[in-house]
Amino acid sequence: MLIQSKQVARTCGLIFIVLDVLKPLQHKKLIEKELEGFGIRLNKLPPNIGFRKKEKGGINLQTLVPQSELDIDTVRTILNEYKINNADVVLRDDCTADDLVDVVEGNRVFHKKWEYLQLVRIYTKPKGQLPDYTAPVVLKGGRNSVEDFCNKLHRSIMKEFKCALVWGTSVKHQPQKVGRDHVLCDEDVVQVIKKDLRRYKDVYLYFIKWKIYKNCLNLN
Repeated sequence: MLIQSKQVARTCGLIFIVLDVLKPLQHKKLIEKELEGFGIRLNKLPPNIGFRKKEKGGINLQTLVPQSELDIDTVRTILNEYKINNADVVLRDDCTADDLVDVVEGNRVFHKKWEYLQLVRIYTKPKGQLPDYTAPVVLKGGRNSVEDFCNKLHRSIMKEFKCALVWGTSVKHQPQKVGRDHVLCDEDVVQVIKKDLRRYKDVYLYFIKWKIYKNCLNLN
């Protein structure tokens, strides 16, 4: 599959991929691979890496979070490929070797269509199950609260809503209990917790029985 003009793809603000309905995933992977080869990163933010060349002092690596792939030896090996012997590198996220290469080369283009369209993807997580990443609930920016999310699923959910557990960038703790007004961020995971209506039903029945008993005492 041929991309006619990589310069157009690199300079445009947004890329939409139109796929053949008969082979959607196969064509999608081919297009994404070709765009990756042009230095175009779809639905990605630039790596959160600080990089600064210097005249002397060797390679200095600072990691702000635990790293699963990069260490000082790996960083030195990568930078040596670009004949860089003196530089300060700061890893603010759990970064990969490809992330560091993108930063060093400095000619990558990142496209984030969801932010451009002001859409927020929220994933559901039924109790006791893994999140469903195959079918996100898509909300519009400005209407992306927990209540908006519940109403998108079904209008009746809020009648039984107690709270929600949220995993993602909108909360400090993973998970965190939130209320209906909590504003969700893109790719948050949400588990809705409903009220125990049986408990309310038992309390209501007890109240009715007590009222009947009290009325009987008054009649006597």
